[in-house]
Amino acid sequence: MKLRLLTGSIIASHGLLRIIFIEKHTDSVYESFYEIIPFETLLLAGSAIFPFVEFFIGLLIIFNLGKKGALLGGFIISLIMSAFIIASGAYLGLIYHVVVIILLAYLYFQQTSTNRKKIIL
Repeated sequence: MKLRLLTGSIIASHGLLRIIFIEKHTDSVYESFYEIIPFETLLLAGSAIFPFVEFFIGLLIIFNLGKKGALLGGFIISLIMSAFIIASGAYLGLIYHVVVIILLAYLYFQQTSTNRKKIIL
């Protein structure tokens, strides 16, 4: 339970910081990824939407709502962002995403094994 709260708090606070500084975030994403994603509108829209999705997923994990879906959604978003970070060569940004991916994978498999134990009993 504490690990779930920690993971959700990390994800929600990261998303919230991106929302608070949304202009700086979108500018940074544009500068880093404009060569990778040729569609400027798609790039700017994605960079503006992802922090809100990240914040929402963090809240879902904190409040234990949509358990597997929230964990899986956070995992997929972190994988997507990791791929873009690797493609842009900004490897320092991988630290956050690798930690989050490990935590989400652990929580997901823990959730899955807990459900299997309930079914067996």
